[in-house]
Amino acid sequence: MRIIRRYYNYLRYGIRNKYLRPNIKYKLHAYNKDYSDRICSFFQTCNLNIAVVFSGLKQVRYSLGAEDPYSHVDTILNNSFETVIVPTFTPAVLYTGVFDVSATESESGTFSQLFLKSAEGRTLSPFKSFALKGLMTPELLSLHTFNDYIAGGMFHFFNSNDVVSVNVGTMDIRFGTIHYLESMCNLPYIRHRDVRIRVIDSNGISRSSEYCHLDYKIRVKFSRDKIERDLHRAGIIKVLIINDMIVRIIPEIDCSDYLIKRLKADPYYLVD
Repeated sequence: MRIIRRYYNYLRYGIRNKYLRPNIKYKLHAYNKDYSDRICSFFQTCNLNIAVVFSGLKQVRYSLGAEDPYSHVDTILNNSFETVIVPTFTPAVLYTGVFDVSATESESGTFSQLFLKSAEGRTLSPFKSFALKGLMTPELLSLHTFNDYIAGGMFHFFNSNDVVSVNVGTMDIRFGTIHYLESMCNLPYIRHRDVRIRVIDSNGISRSSEYCHLDYKIRVKFSRDKIERDLHRAGIIKVLIINDMIVRIIPEIDCSDYLIKRLKADPYYLVD
């Protein structure tokens, strides 16, 4: 029964993401500066200065009436946080064998690609890189990148410091440490594998080394609706709704602590 449920979850999210979401009809709302002010005030309630950011720009454009949704979100973030971190993941590097920190395009969506153009730095992790702006950029660039899932890496930083993930216009809940939790809890459907990758830094210097990649033994999709429901019931996440758009605040440490307890009880909790 558990196998059937996981497979159903995989198909459900796969069909939704590939076929249903691209055809969603959005309602266009008129621009109102109050929307941005409300989001900034909402972010201030978390009292944290470091944010991992996920944003759906199409939703922002329609729900906030923003002609330039990226600049709109970027301004809100700059007014709300001292350091902004955006995932710029590149799973295709597993097949190309080359990661150029300046030239390899993010596969984490349009927002991440635009953020990367004006970022102050990008981490050298070939599979799970992050683009950075703000006060903590030098420190974050000094973290190791050979294994993203152990102490001294970016995911461990999220899980051991006052970091908040924020969602602006994403349909599903997104937060920074979900893959870290899979690794740390040694879940039965994942395995670690070292892969030789040639990494080219911002100075054009190329080095070939072994990097840890997180493989999946079976096909899975995160059950994000269930995860959000449970985190909300536990009082861990905060939500603001403006027109048709959801804005979320997810404290990383509190989120991780809760999900670790769930995973100890059920190692397949995230995916069924």
